Amino acid sequence: MNFPFKLYNYIINAYKKEPYQVEISQKYFGTDVFKITNLPSHIHFHKYIKQTELLQRAHLLITHGGYNSILEAIYYEVPILVYAITHDQFINSQRIEELNIGFDLRHMELSGYNINKISHKLMDSVEIKEHIKDLKSEIIALHNDEVRKYIDEDYVNGNL
Repeated sequence: MNFPFKLYNYIINAYKKEPYQVEISQKYFGTDVFKITNLPSHIHFHKYIKQTELLQRAHLLITHGGYNSILEAIYYEVPILVYAITHDQFINSQRIEELNIGFDLRHMELSGYNINKISHKLMDSVEIKEHIKDLKSEIIALHNDEVRKYIDEDYVNGNL
């Protein structure tokens, strides 16, 4: 599932002057459907990204709000910016805000400036990081193999 094309432009503008490495997955990147040129050297598009590997070093996840992405972000203790597109994602985005582990982009006027500001607020918030850590502990305490197999390759491989 992909974001509306204009959202990618806002994301690029939000981070073009930041020191962060930005990795964006867009399955149509490099095709006639989706071409971008003159990107800053720290912003990269990929047709596919292994999200769990990326989350191990990420400071923020921008997602459409699928359940697996949310679980993975919680497991790796990464705040979430969500832009819901369909079905359960709207409920998930509401829950992300209720749990104070991220922010729903639908609640603001989209622009590079606004995305940058809310990103910094999430990444700098000790309170949000604590909520994510607490939620991770609750999930792990469930000992739910079906949930954990989606978020922890080491668990699946018997390394924990």
